[in-house]
Amino acid sequence: MYALSLMRGPNLDDWVNDQVLKLREQNTQQQNPIDRTDVRHWDDFNNAFTTAFTDTAQEQTAQQKLLAIRMHKNDLDTYIATFNHLCREAHYDRTAKGTIHLFAQGLNPAILKAILFGAATIPVTMEEWETAAREELKKIAYRETIFPSNKTQFQWQFKNNYNGRNKCIHPNDQVVPMDIDPPVFNQVRKAYTDTDKIKHHSEGRCFQCSRIGHMAKDCPMRKMQQVQYKNQYKPKNTFQSTPQKYNQPRRFKKTFSRPTKLGQPSQSYARSTSIEEVIEDSDDENEDVHSLAA
Repeated sequence: MYALSLMRGPNLDDWVNDQVLKLREQNTQQQNPIDRTDVRHWDDFNNAFTTAFTDTAQEQTAQQKLLAIRMHKNDLDTYIATFNHLCREAHYDRTAKGTIHLFAQGLNPAILKAILFGAATIPVTMEEWETAAREELKKIAYRETIFPSNKTQFQWQFKNNYNGRNKCIHPNDQVVPMDIDPPVFNQVRKAYTDTDKIKHHSEGRCFQCSRIGHMAKDCPMRKMQQVQYKNQYKPKNTFQSTPQKYNQPRRFKKTFSRPTKLGQPSQSYARSTSIEEVIEDSDDENEDVHSLAA
């Protein structure tokens, strides 16, 4: 009754109530009642629990897991412990050749290749396979300490000489500037805010490139940007998308002039007449008409 009182859950409530009623019936029945201290109560309870909650497909499930188990990266200890546990649940003999073959197939491919191609003799028993796998795992860990995979090694660079041949340059051979002079504006920084403009003005720097010696209107960087902008957006030669028509007569635009009446002076004559009238009214009668007209 104490063991039944400790069982809780929606999948156990009905089974617990049935067992409680069964115990009471066995203790209070009219014919051949069973005493409370009789061991048969516990044996019946144990058999009923095993029958109700034992996985009937436990052996088949363990077999499927045993066929699909694989070693995760370099976690050899977990792989060996899980493999042995599944062997017991599936009732597999660890000394059988088939079981040893399954163990070898589940190893890390790098460790398996090292055992098969690097060892003097191929392991036969399960203990020999476990020992060989541990030794190869130690070697892999030691190789990673000597040759780490994330370590960046120097690379030789090739630069063309004046004679057309390649020169081998080591990264350490490059010139490293020394921090002797006070810090200057190495990067082109344009003064956008009022604070930057006040600071540039007090230090005598250019608002365009932050350098000393000239103003923004005379900045060489500004002129270079203008030249680059013009070169970038220079209009290209455009071609006509419509096909040209060849071997066709040229058409001239007809112009019509208003006919003049007989005896009426032309336009140029009228203008000269008006000019002569102005000349007659002017004070200087000796002035040249042609120069005045021009």
